[in-house]
Amino acid sequence: MTALRMNDKTGFKPNPSSVSKRFDLWSSIRDLLGGARPVASGGSNGRNVAASKLESGITLSANHPGIDKQKIDLYAAYSGAAYLVDSDTWTCGIQCSRPGTEGTVIKYRWSIPVVTSRGFIALNPNKKIIVVSFRGSAEFGDWVEDFTTSFVDWPRSGAGTQVGMGYLEGYQVASPLIMRTVVELSIGYPDYTIVATGHSLGGARASMFAADISAKYPHLLSRLELYTYGQPKCGDMGFADYMDSLDFPKIREVNKADIAPHLPSADW
Repeated sequence: MTALRMNDKTGFKPNPSSVSKRFDLWSSIRDLLGGARPVASGGSNGRNVAASKLESGITLSANHPGIDKQKIDLYAAYSGAAYLVDSDTWTCGIQCSRPGTEGTVIKYRWSIPVVTSRGFIALNPNKKIIVVSFRGSAEFGDWVEDFTTSFVDWPRSGAGTQVGMGYLEGYQVASPLIMRTVVELSIGYPDYTIVATGHSLGGARASMFAADISAKYPHLLSRLELYTYGQPKCGDMGFADYMDSLDFPKIREVNKADIAPHLPSADW
């Protein structure tokens, strides 16, 4: 079991014929007891489960005392729900009936087809969490080529960092209202944790949200957590180092057979 950091430099080169396959959502999200590998970094206050930098080769067991499997399952449900939520009520089928999600209230939804950006913000009063869930791409092959060839300098607070332009565009087009909603909720619910989550492409954008809110509202850093599932590498080594420097819990769960977490396969 090999851990991947937010940006894994394994040198893994995918078979081009396999890139266009549509990977089953739950092969990435919910295989914790089988092939999925939780990857943890960051967080003080007794919450860190490994060194802040997770280099290739560090091994973490799913039974590590710092790994909260109940949280992983709960946020996987919210991550999966981003594919299904299409109203302002928490009635999206199996994901909305997962244990721990009871009482969830949708506060904001967005859907921007031109850049395949979709997700929701919700409150869970029972768990005292503000959830920001980003949906992944409907078709995996639709975005791989664009995101592996176009890079942009971001964020401004991370000098010398680059991220995939496609990931960033889909985040930035929705970010003003996402950020405003989260900040307003953080004021109204001052004891709630802010959880960013997403599957695959959604995981990349959840990471960007975490970086963005950390820079713009550093007083919220102590309330922030990031849980992604099957997330591709969304930035270069500079961005990975920048994310590692941010002091909040980060869990990146991947399936050993999923190609997405290893992309792009070049110098990232």
